[in-house]
Amino acid sequence: GQCSQMCHNIFIVESVCVGWFSLEFLLRLIQAPSKFAFLRSPLTLIDMVAILPYYITLLVDGAAADRRKPGTGNSYLDKVGLVLRVLRALRILYVMRLARHSLGLQTLGLTARRCTREFGLLLLFLCVAIALF
Repeated sequence: GQCSQMCHNIFIVESVCVGWFSLEFLLRLIQAPSKFAFLRSPLTLIDMVAILPYYITLLVDGAAADRRKPGTGNSYLDKVGLVLRVLRALRILYVMRLARHSLGLQTLGLTARRCTREFGLLLLFLCVAIALF
């Protein structure tokens, strides 16, 4: 439906932030000595997963606005919109970008990487407890 003023303001802030992150990403891509190695790094993949849904949403919304007729629904676009909402919820992954600058987050990441087996076991026990209760 209609977008409120608050929704419009949030969209503007989000657009500025995504534009900034996109510019930073492109500059890092241009400066990377090996483009393939750069694109395969985990932090780069996190950046792409966090940035791309914004642009895909703009494209899908633009295509939907052109084809939308009153009283008709497009189930395909609704499904794509749901997937994009889930991907946009992954914007929390921006926090992972801070790991480059924070020794504490780097230590937390290394600890999580070395304890994946134990962490998986903890999650298994948690799931069993949830299922029982």
